[in-house]
Amino acid sequence: MEEEGWEVVDAVADEADRSGLDVVDVVVQGRPHQQIVEYADEQDVDLVTMGTHGHSGLKRTILGSTTERVLRESNVPVLAVPAGETDGE
Repeated sequence: MEEEGWEVVDAVADEADRSGLDVVDVVVQGRPHQQIVEYADEQDVDLVTMGTHGHSGLKRTILGSTTERVLRESNVPVLAVPAGETDGE
């Protein structure tokens, strides 16, 4: 799974780099929302940006939401972007 994680992270980091954004990439193990919140605190992150899947109602309640948990627990601002959103779409 870690190898697959790096493949995804590398692809996103490459796209961000091509867009002129500063990129820091890391893959860690653990509960996703906790790792994200801890990393943001430890690294003095200015903004956490996360995608959402648009689940609502009962489905979100049953499945839980990493983005929602990060929004609740983070000490830094969190920008939640609907999945599939791109420039002008």
